[in-house]
Amino acid sequence: MLIDTHVHQGSLSPADREKEVDHAKKLGTRYFVELATRAENAQRAVDLAESREDFYCGVAVHPASHASYDAAKDLPVFRKLIKQSKKMVCVGECGLDYAQTVTANAQIVEKEKAQLRDMIRLAR
Repeated sequence: MLIDTHVHQGSLSPADREKEVDHAKKLGTRYFVELATRAENAQRAVDLAESREDFYCGVAVHPASHASYDAAKDLPVFRKLIKQSKKMVCVGECGLDYAQTVTANAQIVEKEKAQLRDMIRLAR
């Protein structure tokens, strides 16, 4: 049994989503985790997961792609959804993406570290 722990199917049309899911299932994938990367798309991820038996959801803020984004403002929304939805199974995208920040200034590196600490606290 395979579980795809990182999908972004919520932004697809229902027809395109079904095509992608059917293809993955033919390859042996049984479950999918829709990952919301910001508060503004977190409810959509929960709604998708709660509408299907084969979907779950998680919340996250990618360390490098959102280094200039203030993830702290998303935390209250993420906390609320984690408590409310039984389909919420993870806090993803956690880490330090130094491959993207090697040439970046120390300020960006510190922001990534702060976001990682926020994601760890959220997961706890």
